[in-house]
Amino acid sequence: MDPKRLDLAKQVFKFLDKKKKGSIPLVDLLKEFNPGVHPRVQAREKTVEQVCRELEEGLARKAVDGEITLEGFLDYYGEVNATVPADMGSFFNELLAGCWNFAGTDFGPAPELKPEEEEDDEEAKYIAMLEDTLSEKLRQRTKTKEDEGKAMMKVIRYVDTSNTGALDLKQFTDVLRNLGCLLRPDDTKKLFCHFADEDSGKICAEKMANHFALKSFGENPNVVPKFKVAAEPPNQVLQKIKKTLMEKGINGMRGMGRLLRKADKSGSKKISRHEFAWAMKENGHVLASSELERLFNYFDRNKDGVISYNEFIRAVRGDLGEKRKEAVDHLFKQLDTSGAGEINLGELANLYAVESHPKVARS
Repeated sequence: MDPKRLDLAKQVFKFLDKKKKGSIPLVDLLKEFNPGVHPRVQAREKTVEQVCRELEEGLARKAVDGEITLEGFLDYYGEVNATVPADMGSFFNELLAGCWNFAGTDFGPAPELKPEEEEDDEEAKYIAMLEDTLSEKLRQRTKTKEDEGKAMMKVIRYVDTSNTGALDLKQFTDVLRNLGCLLRPDDTKKLFCHFADEDSGKICAEKMANHFALKSFGENPNVVPKFKVAAEPPNQVLQKIKKTLMEKGINGMRGMGRLLRKADKSGSKKISRHEFAWAMKENGHVLASSELERLFNYFDRNKDGVISYNEFIRAVRGDLGEKRKEAVDHLFKQLDTSGAGEINLGELANLYAVESHPKVARS
C-alpha cells in the first residue's frame, strides 16, 4: 500500500481496538462494520449480504485464534488495495474509513509549514479533494435518468423539513451523512464554508445542487443538465402583480409601497416571509402559496429569511428604457435652472401643469 492508505488502515485499526489489546475478536469486529455505506452497495453493484460475506471470509483467513491483529488487518486491506487503482483514492477511503464509521481522514500527516501562497494553494486543493469525495458519493446515488443536481435536492429536502432552501452546518452534516460521505468535523466545516453565503452563513440549496449538476457534465458546453436552479426571475408572478397594480392606477404602486413599509416593524427596510405575504394580501394581490414562495425565495438572495422590499418594488416597477431615461434626464436639466443637481419640491410643484396630463386632457 502507498503510505497514505497504509496510514489510514493503521488509524482505523487503532480506532476499532477499543481495549488497546493489539487484537480484536473477529466476531466483535464484524459488528462494527457498516455495509450500507460501502461504495459497491451505494452504486447497487453488490448487496449488503454479499459485502458482509466477502469481508467475513477475507478476515477469517487472517484471524489467529479468532482474533484479528494489526498485521492481519493490514494484510487484508493490502489485498483490497491491490484491486483499487491509485487514482481511486476516495473510493478506497470510503471502503475503509467509511465502512468502519471512522471519522478520520486519509490525507496523511499535517503538512510542513509553507509560504502563505503555497498554503492557500494547498488549502484549495484540499477542499477540491473533499468536494470530489462528495461528488463521487452523489454520483453513486444518482439514477440513470437524473443528474447530480436532482439527486442532491432529494437529499436536501429530506433534511430541510421547513423548506427554507438554506442549510446550516448541522443540516449540511446530515446531508453528508445521508449520502454516506463521512468526513472529520473540521473537514465538514471547511466544505460547508466553501459553499456557504458570506452574509447569511448558510448554503443556498439550489446553488449547491446546480454546482454539482454542472460539475457532473464537466466543461462540455453542449450538454445541459436536467436540473435547473429556479434563479430566473418569476416573471409570470411579477406580471400578475403588475396587472393588479395597473388596474388600481397610480395608487396601486403607492399603496403597495406604503403597506410594505408598514410591514417593516424594525425599520430595516427588510421584511420576513409572513410580513411580505400580509402586505401582498392587503394590497389586493391574490397569489397562490406556491407563487408567494417562489417570489420570496427569488428575492431572498442570501437565504437569511428576509427580503429588501425596495429591491422588490424596483423589480415590479421595472427600469426606464434608454430613450425614456434620456427624456427624463433632459427635462430635469431644463427644470434645474441653477445647475445644482437638485430642485426644491415647492418650485417643482409650481412648474407642473396638471391640465396637460393625458388623462386630464381626455376627460
